[in-house]
Amino acid sequence: MDGLSDGGGLRVLKSFTICNTRLAVVWRRAVPRWVYIFAIYRGRMPIEPGDGVTIEYVGRFEDGTIFDTSRPEVAREHGLIEAQGVDVSEYAPLSFTVGAGEIIEGIDEALVGMVAGEEATITVPPAKAYGEFQTDRVREYDPETFEGMVGKEPEVGTHVEAENGLHGDVTAVRDDAVEVDFNHELAGKTLVFDIEVVDVR
Repeated sequence: MDGLSDGGGLRVLKSFTICNTRLAVVWRRAVPRWVYIFAIYRGRMPIEPGDGVTIEYVGRFEDGTIFDTSRPEVAREHGLIEAQGVDVSEYAPLSFTVGAGEIIEGIDEALVGMVAGEEATITVPPAKAYGEFQTDRVREYDPETFEGMVGKEPEVGTHVEAENGLHGDVTAVRDDAVEVDFNHELAGKTLVFDIEVVDVR
């Protein structure tokens, strides 16, 4: 772009980028003399670590089943609102800082180099999503011990929090044991995301 003219008395002498904003030094014809001015405008600069971004997304399993989304219309169509028991307002664009560990690693890495308005479909393996399924995170408790810790009788699906901060769900209840899975519910799964970059800051 350096050295270009718009044909109307505006000539770009030099352009450069600072903090994801493109600046241009221009020379505009004024009456009765030439003057230097600065023109500052937003360019579609590639995303870099440290940039703030807002994205829309649809997350699905490899078989096509949608498990999460930022788009209310998709949530309605696929019954997520009823299944997840949340208000429709919870489905909204997601904002975060790239590279700050605020989102799963696979999405973090895929965003680098994209620009505002760009769309992509990415496949994220377990290692860069919610980790591999770990059998040692499935633990058994004596029913009486479990009831004493949680304060109620065990039922499959009950969500619990251990003293070390781990969250888990009761996956089986037998006469002699209660099984609790402390793996993330998406552990061990390859995830596919359709993402759209809405904004870059």
